[in-house]
Amino acid sequence: MKRKNHNLFWGFALIIFAVILILSQMGFLGSFKIGVWTLLATVFLLAVLLKSLFCLNFSGILFPIAFLCILYDEPLGITAITPWTVLIAALLGSIGLSLIFRPKKRHRASSHTSFSYRSVSGESDRIIDDADGDSFICKCHFGSCIKYVNSSSFTDGVIDCSFGGIKLYFDSTVIAGEYAELDIDCSFGGIELYVPKEWTVTDQMHVFLGGIEEKNPQTHCGGGKGVILKGNLKFSGINITYI
Repeated sequence: MKRKNHNLFWGFALIIFAVILILSQMGFLGSFKIGVWTLLATVFLLAVLLKSLFCLNFSGILFPIAFLCILYDEPLGITAITPWTVLIAALLGSIGLSLIFRPKKRHRASSHTSFSYRSVSGESDRIIDDADGDSFICKCHFGSCIKYVNSSSFTDGVIDCSFGGIKLYFDSTVIAGEYAELDIDCSFGGIELYVPKEWTVTDQMHVFLGGIEEKNPQTHCGGGKGVILKGNLKFSGINITYI
């Protein structure tokens, strides 16, 4: 049902945009004219904006609005603040809203002890090499840390990183079932994952102006252990190294 409603919405939206394009080129909209490329850019930005609204991705909301302001600055009469003022405002607004409305993670009940670490500004390369239960929580803000995941029944973990860097080593980790999950929320940071070469990493991240890279990827025939990456990646990068 959701997919059907989604298709109906974009079907009608594209028809409306097509009508606007024709009317604009025929001069029925007065001095306001819109080109084909501007229209395509508008459709793309609106798609990003609507998708970001559903998952409350602030950078995915504010930056499309900023680019739309740049595209239509003359009709809106805001040429004095484009492009840099609106882009800087979108950047600062994204950072501020992400820090204020950082989503709270829900974790299932567990009989094992989870691990939580929060770095402080100015502290660098804090090394954590303690025994873990079946899950862990690693938070790093305005700093950096190195975490060795020592678990014999690993099921899930939470990584919360902003304006910092986290290195996670899974070479001493045993996954309890077929796969484990990593819930990642990273803004303006970097995460390095060192995983066994026998593992399969599945990417289900929502990425905005960021990227995920793999080093030494292996070819798997199926049936092995794996880890699933979920969450949000904004202005950040994840490097996965198979060891």
